Amino acid sequence: MDPKKMNEFAGRVRAGGKGAGIGLGFLAAAGGLAYTLYQSMYTVEGGHRAIIFSRLGGIQKDIYTEGLHFRIPWFQYPIIYDIRTRPKKISSPTGSKDLQIVNISLRVLSRPDAAFLPQMYRQLGIDFDERVLPSICNEVLKSVVAKFNASQLITQRQQVSLMVRRELTERAKDFNIIMDDVAITELAFSREYAGAVEAKQIAQQEAQRAQYVVEMAKQERQQKIVQAEGEAQAALMIGEAISQNPGYLKLRKIRASQNIARTIAQSKNRVYLNAQSLMLNVGEKDFDEQVDSLTAKKKSQTRAVMQERLDVEPLSSEAGELVFKRHVYISYNDISGAGSRALLGIDMKVDSYDLSVIELKNMKPATVEGQLKCQFDILPLQVLNCKYEEFTLIIINTVLPSDKVQFVANKIFDYCVEGKVEKIVLLNVQHLDLSEKARRDMYENCFRGANTMTGMKPMPMNTPIYDQFLSTFLQMTSIENIPTVLLTIPGFKAYPGGCACDEDGSKHAISLFQETITKCTSLKFNLKLSCSLIYKERNDPDGNLAEMMYA
Repeated sequence: MDPKKMNEFAGRVRAGGKGAGIGLGFLAAAGGLAYTLYQSMYTVEGGHRAIIFSRLGGIQKDIYTEGLHFRIPWFQYPIIYDIRTRPKKISSPTGSKDLQIVNISLRVLSRPDAAFLPQMYRQLGIDFDERVLPSICNEVLKSVVAKFNASQLITQRQQVSLMVRRELTERAKDFNIIMDDVAITELAFSREYAGAVEAKQIAQQEAQRAQYVVEMAKQERQQKIVQAEGEAQAALMIGEAISQNPGYLKLRKIRASQNIARTIAQSKNRVYLNAQSLMLNVGEKDFDEQVDSLTAKKKSQTRAVMQERLDVEPLSSEAGELVFKRHVYISYNDISGAGSRALLGIDMKVDSYDLSVIELKNMKPATVEGQLKCQFDILPLQVLNCKYEEFTLIIINTVLPSDKVQFVANKIFDYCVEGKVEKIVLLNVQHLDLSEKARRDMYENCFRGANTMTGMKPMPMNTPIYDQFLSTFLQMTSIENIPTVLLTIPGFKAYPGGCACDEDGSKHAISLFQETITKCTSLKFNLKLSCSLIYKERNDPDGNLAEMMYA
């Protein structure tokens, strides 16, 4: 390269370098001025206050509020305090006046006093709440809780909270701290004390309950006395009314027929009744004879005379006086004898009774033993009382003549009322003219508030009840409002003179009755024994049976 050209280039560089140095110096001065100006300003956010620390004079007295402020860089710098209310939870175990350990927790809302920030900084610094609040809260809690018993801490909690707040507020003023709120959030005792309190409460409740039981027993005793006196007076008045005017009994019978008619009118089933079933035969000679017999002798004497005339022992050798139990199951000689054979197959310890009725003295059983033997003799009108269960089984094991149905129904109903029976279940096999689509294996009808046993559907509306005993007995249960359930199996007349079989459906009906009862109760049955029982022919001369009512 040419030396001249190199010298010219070097001279140009030296001339340009002098101007660049001046520009850099100017930029450095501007930057330093901007930095100094930036460092001399500071901002105080909302809810905060600032104080100035000077390297020459220490903490200044002035307090700066929100906004933009100036300071001398390096010689002064700001100290900013958050003066907003801040929550803090403090727990402290302490002792009550009766020396019980109490775990108590406080929630305090505190903030520094803005007027005394310089003094607070000199004494406590920025973290004043961590240095002061735990100690003064523990001190105040222990002094206040020690003035109360453990039980008073619960019953007088509001008063305890007010005392803690007042003393803690006063104590915090010494440190220039303002308490906006103080609240007790948790109050717990030791396990031993909590167990003792619970045991005391249980003992008090047991004492109150015992007192209530004693008072209730006294009231029941007084109620029974008043009720017995009322019943005795009513019986005396009724006896006098009947002795003076037998027409009084006719009036009572007319009222009973009104109740029967009202109940039947509200039923969905069609029932065919005569004057005797409705108790409207008050003008007949038989009614007057019944009135005379009732007024002449007491009921117990009449039963004794009946037993004497029949010359039979009504009870088994091991049984006592006949009293129906709380739940009664009744079967009668329906078209297949399934209900009677189902109950006669009872596989439990029972007491057997002969339910004697004068008008049916010469009747004989419609169902008799087959190859398998029962634990009791089979009778025309039989009552089986379970020895260890609250169940009574009534088997009307004969075909009742239409003019004798009322006597049998009255007899059974009287025992139900005297035994205070709670529920009656009737077993029924009946021919129902229904299509295959509408036919069910079993129907359940509930009367007088009885609870359902199976949940099955009731018989279709307007289904006639052909059996006179069934319709008569259902009317009687409405008088005493006894809950009654009617279990009906649609079927046909069984083959006479043989055991239960599948061809006529009698075996299926017996099995269905026993399975339904077993599912709902504790009763047990022997299906083989029930199916072995022989259902006699209706015209069998040895059976002396009345004509069946079914076409």
